[in-house]
Amino acid sequence: MKGLVVFLLLCAGVCRSAAAESWDDCFQAFQKFLHEKVEAGRPAPSDSDGEKEKKRLEHRQLAERYAEFSDQFAVFARRSGLFPPSVPNIKRERSQKIAGTWNLYKNVPINALDLWQEACYLKFRSLHHTAVADPEKLASLNEYAAELEKHAALNPLFQTVKRTWYGASLRLLDESENTESFEALVIDYTGFLNKYPTEENLNAAEPILALAEKIVSTNIGEPLRQAFAKIQRESGDLDLQNLAEVFQGVLRRQGLLGQDMPIWGNDINGKPFDPKVLDGKVVLLDFWATWCGPCIAEFPHLQKLYEKYRERGFEIVGYCVDSDVETMDAYLKRNPLPWIVLAKGTSPDRPQLSSHYGAKRLPVVLLRDRNGKVVLRDARGDKLNEMLEKLFDER
Repeated sequence: MKGLVVFLLLCAGVCRSAAAESWDDCFQAFQKFLHEKVEAGRPAPSDSDGEKEKKRLEHRQLAERYAEFSDQFAVFARRSGLFPPSVPNIKRERSQKIAGTWNLYKNVPINALDLWQEACYLKFRSLHHTAVADPEKLASLNEYAAELEKHAALNPLFQTVKRTWYGASLRLLDESENTESFEALVIDYTGFLNKYPTEENLNAAEPILALAEKIVSTNIGEPLRQAFAKIQRESGDLDLQNLAEVFQGVLRRQGLLGQDMPIWGNDINGKPFDPKVLDGKVVLLDFWATWCGPCIAEFPHLQKLYEKYRERGFEIVGYCVDSDVETMDAYLKRNPLPWIVLAKGTSPDRPQLSSHYGAKRLPVVLLRDRNGKVVLRDARGDKLNEMLEKLFDER
């Protein structure tokens, strides 16, 4: 309560100095006051390194003070009855989308709801700054997200805070490899995605799936798969459906060891590929693109292996994920490849091969044995050399 009193006195002082005629004028004056304080602490290009570091520290301290102000402002705004935060029906006077920044916006007319939202963003920035790899601070960040979710006007910020919390939590889990906490986070994320199925929120699954490669767990795949499948079924956004399909492919690829690896698609002339030509062979499936430097850099190594094992039953299928066929054709004319090359194409009954195996981030290289079973999921470098020696009995 003491903090609230101090806050209200500060507002009253600022409003008196600005000769405000209404609360909206008061809030505008308060925004200007905060903005000037922040700007005064920003490092200038002409400052020495020592001065810059000092101002950065002061800047951080100011941000922490503003976080305290924002808490009190939110309480005051709700108690005052000045506007209903849960109903975003106050006329907005700006077209820009609010973004979390240390400083308040310049030269933008605001009203009470604008300033309340801005104060909430400042609080988020302060929490975010101190939340990295600290379980207690991470808990505070998640609690703050729960408070934000109560207000429809703050829904975009709520989703931003939740995505930030997932990212910071994953960094902490990556160090501890706490399987139980990771499973709890996945359950939280799938509930969040089911409620807010947007592209930004779906993309938050990427680091979760990456960490799943390190933290061995049998309980995380199914809830994620169901969340992705729900988006495919229910979303009217084709791009979102395709992205959900790719993430399902990432999950599928993570469980491929010892499983069948069917291959399909079209050749570079657009004709359907006959997978029977691969029967009984050891097959390397290499997803690549003309813009993927690591993919191209691996080609000389693959050519040596292809020359060494081809006569003994080794085949490479390169699947180009380029959407621009002309770019692919131009590259292959300059740099012809001696193995089978497939290109992206549409099929009424099957997804893209790259989507099926979750080739979102390249390189993605898979190796299957003569029986069609996957024996290596990251088939590159020395690991590929050793596995081919094993498969072809070279000691």
